[in-house]
Amino acid sequence: MKKIILSLLVALPFCSAAQQDPQYSMYMFNGLAINPAYAGSAEGINASVLYRTQWTGIPGAPKTLVANAHKNFFQEKIGAGISFNNDQIGVLDRNQIALAGSYHLHLKKARVAFGIQANYAQYSVGLAGVQHSLDGSSDPTFSSNLSSSTFNVGAGVFYYSDTFYGGISAPSILKNSLSATDIAGSTEALEVPHFFYQLGYIWEIDPLFTLKPSVLVRQIEAAPLIADINANVYYKKVIGVGLGYRTNGAAVAMLECQVHPFIKLGYAYDRELTDLGTLVGHTHEVMLRFQMGPKGAQISPRLY
Repeated sequence: MKKIILSLLVALPFCSAAQQDPQYSMYMFNGLAINPAYAGSAEGINASVLYRTQWTGIPGAPKTLVANAHKNFFQEKIGAGISFNNDQIGVLDRNQIALAGSYHLHLKKARVAFGIQANYAQYSVGLAGVQHSLDGSSDPTFSSNLSSSTFNVGAGVFYYSDTFYGGISAPSILKNSLSATDIAGSTEALEVPHFFYQLGYIWEIDPLFTLKPSVLVRQIEAAPLIADINANVYYKKVIGVGLGYRTNGAAVAMLECQVHPFIKLGYAYDRELTDLGTLVGHTHEVMLRFQMGPKGAQISPRLY
């Protein structure tokens, strides 16, 4: 019975959301989370922390924390990065760590990076904390928590220049089973591959203002395509505001500020546009990004 519950608790929340990998509104500043080829694509040392709380006020609503760091080596031809992710949905908790490596091919006015990564994920289901009866009676099925772990691999390609970037990636490729049961007819939970297609363009309108349109498309097996379409405007590349639309029915507003030559802060607010928006709370996302050039040198603010 516990094995069946593990399968259901892992499968059902993800099926209802139509995706397993966490969703980000500020995906353009969280490249390593969706594409291993992003590792080493920026000068110097780069690190970021992002926290997202979805549908505030709803018990068990999704919460995501992601932290990553990456750097280039050997005349900017090799990139390496590490990423940690914690995703909570109800009593389900997933911790994942990923190691990424990339090779950067230098072209005349741009670069193409090819990346791979290895992921280790730990899933746990807090059954012991579930209220399963109204009269307080005990049930052995809920006497202890459950856990499962997986190993996966991912790959990606990332093209980038001063004014354009684009990528294709699959952070996890293998269809690992999360079900620990062979009972006929039972629900099987799987790690399903997610494919990401990303494009962005940086247009310097004049010395003061810069416009950056971008799009991210998610392709998931047995689910509709979901696209995030955004446009951000920057003043002196220090302060930026943006609006976005997610095709499964959400609007996004963003604010960024380069508070220090090495530090950028970001905030995103999501609002559901479907009938679900009348039932759930708001979604908030905050981001802290650190970027320092070689030997502590200041570099031009990165817009992706």
